[in-house]
Amino acid sequence: VASAGVAVLGAGDVLEADLGLRAVLWMTAASFLSGWVALVLLFAVLRRGRFRWFAPYLWTVAAVTLVSVRLG
Repeated sequence: VASAGVAVLGAGDVLEADLGLRAVLWMTAASFLSGWVALVLLFAVLRRGRFRWFAPYLWTVAAVTLVSVRLG
């Protein structure tokens, strides 16, 4: 649902960029595939009870995100 909302909100930007239908379809497919793979890997980690290995990854991503936002 969140992804659909983002797609609706970003539709105007995509139309302004004049990327062409083919490019938009490729980007949509790549986004879907990468999200699906990420969820499959996350659920595999959770099923094995190895969530503690996922936590350092989340902390790293959060730190990188905060630093990049802070540095602009």
